[in-house]
Amino acid sequence: MYSTMVDNLGLTLTPDSMVTFQDAQWPMIFLSFLAFAGNTCYPCLLRFVIWVMYKLTPQESAMKASLQFLLRHPRRCYTLLFPSRPTWILFGILFALNFIDVLLIIVLDLHNPVVSSLPAGPRVAAAIFQAASSRHTGTASFNLADVHPAVQFSLLVMMYISIYPIAIAVRASNTYEEKALGVYSADPDPDEENGASYVMRHVQNQLSFDLWYIFLGVFCITIAEAGKITDDKDPAFAMFPIFFEVVSA
Repeated sequence: MYSTMVDNLGLTLTPDSMVTFQDAQWPMIFLSFLAFAGNTCYPCLLRFVIWVMYKLTPQESAMKASLQFLLRHPRRCYTLLFPSRPTWILFGILFALNFIDVLLIIVLDLHNPVVSSLPAGPRVAAAIFQAASSRHTGTASFNLADVHPAVQFSLLVMMYISIYPIAIAVRASNTYEEKALGVYSADPDPDEENGASYVMRHVQNQLSFDLWYIFLGVFCITIAEAGKITDDKDPAFAMFPIFFEVVSA
């Protein structure tokens, strides 16, 4: 289970994913931490660990200079190690996205027995786990077919944009050290002085690159399974579940 959460394997030993353990509050919280640490929060946690080691290392130690170099020039050493400001921005975006996801699960399913049957503490822990795992590990603490339709759609959106915070941080923190060592025709660069337009340019590039794979996958499935999609006797085989599974994949 720990390997599933950290390494995004999507495998569990129970047939209902993690629904059986939805009332186990502390395992839900611990597994949620592993999901964040192994995926989108990995750059934040990595820099935090290096910063703590830097603070605890004695001044006369040779490791002190190495850790200081990692903190000052992170992108020279590792692609997913960012400077301080992009790391804080990434952490803020991830916190906001997950907070919104948890809030939607709790509020929209307030009168849904699938969610409301749990006590307050385990319910919040299970919602946090669902917000973390739906975008990272492919596991679930609730039967997603029974939750509020708006929650299903929010999970679909969160799965799709889960990689964008890190992708934008990677692009935005590029420095001259990462540029190609060659002579090529110059491409028009976004205005880095205008932060909003700079980020939006990267978002547009990422969206235009990724959406084609989503559309192609859905198009091929709808052609191959047209008979089942139009069969009224099988309502579970519909367009939205297909979109959900394609985005999840």
